[in-house]
Amino acid sequence: MGMAAAKLACSRFLGTPYLFHFSMSGVLGIPIRSQSRLQPDLLGQLPNGDWVVVEAKGRTGRFDAAALDKAKRQTQSVLTINGSSSITRIAAQTYFGPWMKLVLKDPEPTEETSAHVEINLQAAYRRYYSLAYEATQISRDVRQIGTEEYIFSTLAETNTGIAVGIRSDVRALLASGQEISRGLVQRVAEAGSPMEFDNTSIFPDGLAVSLDKR
Repeated sequence: MGMAAAKLACSRFLGTPYLFHFSMSGVLGIPIRSQSRLQPDLLGQLPNGDWVVVEAKGRTGRFDAAALDKAKRQTQSVLTINGSSSITRIAAQTYFGPWMKLVLKDPEPTEETSAHVEINLQAAYRRYYSLAYEATQISRDVRQIGTEEYIFSTLAETNTGIAVGIRSDVRALLASGQEISRGLVQRVAEAGSPMEFDNTSIFPDGLAVSLDKR
């Protein structure tokens, strides 16, 4: 839940459609090189190429000040990403008090132990879209929403009535093995905040979520 809340906040408040798992990069097959043992959870990229470093904490109880301080230190462990020092750092904590709340902190830039990070951006994009890409492999559910075409697939195995969609042009690039270009990222992100069409939400990363009548 802490990860999901951080993703939502970064998309809506910072304008970054993408967050990639840094701490799980090895398991997910995303090549990332870093000389620091202290790592944040997530790396995000804005459409203009600037970066966001995010550490997301989640607590089932009340606010934990010590956990947020640790999150700040983890975001400070990154000095540059792919040679760029244009980085915004966010320490996030989701907790209940009694309703769910989210606190965001903007830590100081770096520490002496901060490291240079190299990420294979194309591999990160492909992993980011992998669920929607695989789910729509044989789908014929093509929908025109606004000015764009999306391919949807209902996640039947979950029995939740949820269907995920991906923009046709994004999916075509993934299928052909071509790179996700900065121009495409900027065009997709022009959608801005999530847009609602009936029971479907369109997001600025080229993905969509549709719900059934439940």
